[in-house]
Amino acid sequence: MVVSLNLSIPEPVFTVALMMRFVVPKLQSRILLASFSLVVSFVYLIERDREIHAENAQQDKLLDHPRWLAPHVPTPPEVIDAMLKLATVRAGDILYDLGSGDGRIIIRAAEKRRANAVGIEFDEELCNVTRLAIRKHHLEGRVRVIQGDILEQDLSEASVVTAYLLPKSLGKIAPLLQTQLKKGARVLSVDDEIPGWKFTKRLNVWENSTARNWWVFLYVIR
Repeated sequence: MVVSLNLSIPEPVFTVALMMRFVVPKLQSRILLASFSLVVSFVYLIERDREIHAENAQQDKLLDHPRWLAPHVPTPPEVIDAMLKLATVRAGDILYDLGSGDGRIIIRAAEKRRANAVGIEFDEELCNVTRLAIRKHHLEGRVRVIQGDILEQDLSEASVVTAYLLPKSLGKIAPLLQTQLKKGARVLSVDDEIPGWKFTKRLNVWENSTARNWWVFLYVIR
């Protein structure tokens, strides 16, 4: 005798079982992916923290130097273009950037305005970055960088000088500019006025990536 068992599974239970069959593996995959992403993010944060500590150590080393004049704060391209336009930089000009950082101002002056340009930068690593950028843009004949102390340089050939320095540092370079630059030379200062000088023009530039206004001051040597 064969006994037939008719076991009916309630529909809700069947539905849940079916969902588990497909959902659980997906959940496991998502959990695994989320865990992997978390690990990657954690590793990135650790590495970035190390980079920040290294950068801070470099800045601390520079801060201890009696001739250090400013931290490295890159000037956005829009602000650079506004500066070069305000000073009417053109072919034939010799532009000196005091504290040239990664060289973006001197390279842009050469590329966009056909000027010859010289950067003066205290930080050896930033000078190396600048030299690589000069070679990349094939500007070896018109752009160069000097590693050294701004206050020990000869600026007499400059027709345009740009500076993004601390206010107290602007006060230090002011006598150098006044005595070395020729009459008619233009000086551009970013964010702060040169103490004791009267600017010829000033310009306010809103820059989106930094979400702030940048002030540019133009002076003309009399």
